[in-house]
Amino acid sequence: MKTPVRYVAIAIASLSLVMFTSLGNVSADTPEESSGFGKAASAMNPLNWKMPQLKMPNFKSLLPSKAEQTEINEKKDGLFDQVGKTASNSWSKTKTALSPKNLNPARFFTTSSKSAVKTTPVKEKEPGFWSKLLSPWPEEEPEQTTVTDFLRQPRVGS
Repeated sequence: MKTPVRYVAIAIASLSLVMFTSLGNVSADTPEESSGFGKAASAMNPLNWKMPQLKMPNFKSLLPSKAEQTEINEKKDGLFDQVGKTASNSWSKTKTALSPKNLNPARFFTTSSKSAVKTTPVKEKEPGFWSKLLSPWPEEEPEQTTVTDFLRQPRVGS
């Protein structure tokens, strides 16, 4: 029986405390200005951090306007079509530039430049590097061979 009496006594005491206390006189203390260390500590506290406000970019400025869209008449070729055309043009130019008929050194020296001035060399010199490189190949006399000449050749391994 002691427990109900205790509960009743605690309830009456708390009720009387609430009734006799005036709530109008209660006020909070004014906050003190914090020192430099207090400001630094509050700035490092993650609870005081604020998330940055990020504004999403407007991609409509990159797109063509309605007036520009109406002016577009035909569709342009795609990237792969342009690359394919460029590659085929480059390959055809490479083939013509490296064609054997265009690389013949005899084409670089015209007949007028060969027979224009005849000078007698004082001394026979061995041709230099560039003259060897740029001079036409000496013409070889074709050999007239027959089947019997071919069969008369020495055999390999005998």
